[in-house]
Amino acid sequence: MSPALGLKEKMNVRWISENVVQFEDFPFERTFVVTVKQKTVQKEDVSNKGLIESYMEAPFEEIDFKLVP
Repeated sequence: MSPALGLKEKMNVRWISENVVQFEDFPFERTFVVTVKQKTVQKEDVSNKGLIESYMEAPFEEIDFKLVP
């Protein structure tokens, strides 16, 4: 991501809380929220149905992450 933003060095980031990520040198103009779609597959489902079927049947979840300076 650093080269895509025109940065020569790696960005230093850390989790502030479960859904907040802090940048040491914030490369953006303002704080914003990113929504990520993911699936959570239960171990019990994988044991009973296998990984692929369990993944295909699992619903998508949307998780919001706030990026802050």
